[in-house]
Amino acid sequence: MSGGLAQASIVLSTLMGGVSGSAVADAAMQSRVLGKSMIKGGYSAGFTGAVLSIGGLITATIPPSIGLILYGYLGEVSIGRLFIAGLVPGFLLMVALMVTTYIMAKRRGYQPVRERLPTGREVLKALRGSIWAILFPVWLLVGIRYGLFTPSEAGAFAVAYALLVGCVIHREMGVKEILNAMRASVRDIGMIMLIIMFSGIIGYVVSFERVPQTIAELTLGVFSSHITLLLAVSVILVFLGMLLEATVVVMLLTPILVPVIKAAGVDPVHFGLLMMTLVTFGGMTPPVGISMYTVCGILRCSFYDYSRELLPFALAVLIVVLGILFFPNVVLFLPNLLLG
Repeated sequence: MSGGLAQASIVLSTLMGGVSGSAVADAAMQSRVLGKSMIKGGYSAGFTGAVLSIGGLITATIPPSIGLILYGYLGEVSIGRLFIAGLVPGFLLMVALMVTTYIMAKRRGYQPVRERLPTGREVLKALRGSIWAILFPVWLLVGIRYGLFTPSEAGAFAVAYALLVGCVIHREMGVKEILNAMRASVRDIGMIMLIIMFSGIIGYVVSFERVPQTIAELTLGVFSSHITLLLAVSVILVFLGMLLEATVVVMLLTPILVPVIKAAGVDPVHFGLLMMTLVTFGGMTPPVGISMYTVCGILRCSFYDYSRELLPFALAVLIVVLGILFFPNVVLFLPNLLLG
């Protein structure tokens, strides 16, 4: 495929949805693993950063999304229904972003990595070489499902698993590689936490001045149609997502908005997916996008190039969001089918 590495990063983000549940963590990990290879393969730094950052949006919708857990807890909405509902929007985002990547790669002349499709023997060989990586999400979900460890402890399990595979099975990691990985982790986490810390300060001032509550009350008092209401709230969520960390926005607005949208006749599961997608997307856009700063910091990419390359992907996300907004059954048919 044209833009094969970029396409692989989007599929990886979809798979990471079942592992991390954090858009920023996915963007940071992929920037380390795939970012420099993509740039060496001829992709521009801005295009690479935009693809790796926007892919994290899929991670935030597919379970076990941290944001959906927080929304369900604060809004008293079934987390099980939210998780099932997140699958279809997640795959729709994956398809929309892969189509956009394909069009952009064709226009830029990014050549496929291979000139022909792989044979069945080549696929089996690659599968055999990557079996331990493929098994990882299986062990993770089985462990969480049967109570071997909590979702929070799954991060420690991931580190232990990576050390076991890297040091013992593949024997590609020694003391030097472990120290380099720890150094990169401390640097990336420090950068992310510094941004979140300043975002938290802004969030404290904003909540103290009751800015979200005032905006929400003003908006909800003006619109009578629930579609118009959702459109207005969506604009506010994107705007706040640009300025504040996604979890801060969810914590501030969920207790305020959920009772109101229920009264307006909107399903809280439908609104939860819409809200989580929009506030997470805000973290990928200027001026205070945490995913944006994370990716650009790791790849040494300018914010101008990143923002310019993000526009086609933002349009693809907008189309999916409008589809979710105007056709709620896209989100609700699966939880209704499975849970009634």
